[in-house]
Amino acid sequence: MPSRAEPYDAATVLAAIESCFATIEILEPRFIDQNALDPLSARADLGMHGGLVVGAPIAAWRPEMFATQQVVLTENGLTICEATGSNPGGTDLIRLLVELANTDVVRAAGGIQAGEVVTTGSWTGALFAAPGARIVARFAGFPPVEVNFGRD
Repeated sequence: MPSRAEPYDAATVLAAIESCFATIEILEPRFIDQNALDPLSARADLGMHGGLVVGAPIAAWRPEMFATQQVVLTENGLTICEATGSNPGGTDLIRLLVELANTDVVRAAGGIQAGEVVTTGSWTGALFAAPGARIVARFAGFPPVEVNFGRD
């Protein structure tokens, strides 16, 4: 979806999506107490983003499934979070993608390129794992995605 003057609509954005993935975002705050940050400093810290673990793609998905999307997050085999339809940006993920595609920042960057992975927000909130933890996210209808953290 290259930069263009005419805004993208939901149908065009939906048609541009090749597949859908479950992911785990790795949080890596650069400040000692990320909870004490003002909004501008949090943005400067890239929202604590340190990396993204991308699961296997699925092609058979539909936008309406996210209203009731269930996720179970485990740490070392123990459930630490269960949620349904819990994206803080709302469950209309196509709306979020349309808003993103039409932002001045994306336009200035040349648009969204084929093959790029775009995330739409957390379904479990910011949870921090212990060193050595194995984290597995199971979203209904998606293959599990996991990450193993080494020890400090």
